[in-house]
Amino acid sequence: MKRSTGVVPRPDSTGRPRPKRGQKLLRLAVGTAVRRARRIARTVKTRVAEARWEARYEASRARASRQVPRPRVPEPGGAANAGRAAGGGGMSIEMWRADDGGRAVLQGKLQRAVFDEFATEQVLDAADIRVAVEGRVVTLSGTTKSYPDKLLAERAAKRVRGVQMVRDVVEVVPPPSAQRTDWEITLAAMQVLESHVLVPRDRVQVAVVGGCIELTGEVGRGAERRAAEQAVQCLVGVKGVTNLITVTLAALPEDRLRARVTAAVARSATRRGNHVSVAIENGDVVLQGKVPSVAERERVEQAAWDVQAVTSVRNQLRITR
Repeated sequence: MKRSTGVVPRPDSTGRPRPKRGQKLLRLAVGTAVRRARRIARTVKTRVAEARWEARYEASRARASRQVPRPRVPEPGGAANAGRAAGGGGMSIEMWRADDGGRAVLQGKLQRAVFDEFATEQVLDAADIRVAVEGRVVTLSGTTKSYPDKLLAERAAKRVRGVQMVRDVVEVVPPPSAQRTDWEITLAAMQVLESHVLVPRDRVQVAVVGGCIELTGEVGRGAERRAAEQAVQCLVGVKGVTNLITVTLAALPEDRLRARVTAAVARSATRRGNHVSVAIENGDVVLQGKVPSVAERERVEQAAWDVQAVTSVRNQLRITR
């Protein structure tokens, strides 16, 4: 009886025969092909999404300018007029890219980021809000059904990294069921202010014109000033709020006031990249330095206002790119 000359693969730790060299190469080739196909699919998906967002950007810009984008004949001067033409609203995205070297790409990214921030607000109805970007300035237009929606959209846009200014020209158009007269809004505002624990009684006056509330008076703390504004923002029928309340309080020595504001600003810092210095000029708190977003700029200012001895804040903070 002859012995078999075949070589039996040595079993591995699981008891199964080890794969031959050819099988290993085959598995490696298949795995490489699968990974390459996945990378190609992701690339195609990303490019399709970018194309859709660019189309949406053109449509939004056309609605904002009330005209259809069309190619514009360059004026004499060439490069001297390139930047001005890009802001005129008459050129297509392809021509912007050729003239400004990628400025339109940045604007498209900022616009997409603003829409993404809108999606994070669960109660925000942004169906009728339009977003236009010029440089690093975001302009919100269109309509909303309530004043809180207008505020949410503005705050969402201010959180986007790279935005240096937000212009909010959104108009509040309440539905018929939420329409209120100025007198009805005035009575509701007076009632909510009187029942608010943080708003001192008989210190805040209310005036309503065309659905817009104007608050005046004097309070002793910045927190009371902010509480009065927030109390009337969510009333039915309100289209806007203007806070003209002043803070009156006995002045503190400058060194103590600076120390209090500096500590409050340090506690409020929620993002990296804050470089804020506090100065006191003629009793006013002056904030200087750099912050990463418009929302962070307002957060730092609000932290300074919340210090009990602060009566005025000048915000000179800049937005880093």
